[in-house]
Amino acid sequence: MKKPVRPNHEPEPKKTSAVDRRSNANLKAGYSMQNLSPRHVKTEESLRLGVVSGWYSTKVSGTFVSGPHDSEAECLRRIAEIDLAPVKAAKAKPVE
Repeated sequence: MKKPVRPNHEPEPKKTSAVDRRSNANLKAGYSMQNLSPRHVKTEESLRLGVVSGWYSTKVSGTFVSGPHDSEAECLRRIAEIDLAPVKAAKAKPVE
């Protein structure tokens, strides 16, 4: 069965999911969810890294974003707060 041809040979509009529309709206509004996860740093590793032992929210790259937190639940709460906060756009410095 053939698809009906649209007038003037216009391409069919791209269908987007509700999630895509929300994501696009958030990006335009200055919001961006980060892919953060909780990570526990034990004493041995904390000594090597020069940080306090505890729970940290980390980026996929391994960069610490927040912490130390006393529990995984506290770390997850902080991740949720960070994901809801607007991302500040970097301002270009004026050329002198």
